[in-house]
Amino acid sequence: TAEDEAVPVQHAYLLAQALAAHAVPHALHVFTEGEHGLGLAEGRGATEQWSRLAADWLLARGW
Repeated sequence: TAEDEAVPVQHAYLLAQALAAHAVPHALHVFTEGEHGLGLAEGRGATEQWSRLAADWLLARGW
């Protein structure tokens, strides 16, 4: 999340840039709120979407 104090959100942006530079399929969703280590984020507002987004992305790629 953007407010994660343990790991700066810039790390996610840099990873996405590196993946894009090497044509590696990826998706990046940065949620505004949420501390580090949300797990599945059940009952945590918008961040709760991440597991469904990840599952959909993997399914679309044959996993």
